[in-house]
Amino acid sequence: MRRDIFTSDHDAFRDAVRSFIAKEVAPYHEQWERDGLVSCDAWLAAGEAGLLGIDMAERFGGGGNDDYRCYLVLNEEMTRAGAHGPGFSVHNDIDRARRGPGFHRQGGPRAQRRPALQRGRLDGQVVGHRAL
Repeated sequence: MRRDIFTSDHDAFRDAVRSFIAKEVAPYHEQWERDGLVSCDAWLAAGEAGLLGIDMAERFGGGGNDDYRCYLVLNEEMTRAGAHGPGFSVHNDIDRARRGPGFHRQGGPRAQRRPALQRGRLDGQVVGHRAL
């Protein structure tokens, strides 16, 4: 079903996300579920593919795209694949909430003092989850 909230740019992003999932998630997901642990390589690959911090400024290593619909595409495709383990969506949502409004465009004092931490959260070297 075609929905009118997405553009051809989102369709292209969706294709990239599907390719990522087919290569980096689907072949390993069953094993991760058995192990109760997602490989660090998956997080690094997600960072390399630009799936972490899509909206963060490029100077921090993000995608520089503040269109939240890209996160919707990522979430939909992970759900479609039945890939619950990696938690890329949770990581991104926590990161966005932690930063607050406008942070992804301008950066903030803390981020400017600790750019390596921001890059780590975007390239998959630092994973942010909170227990509920």
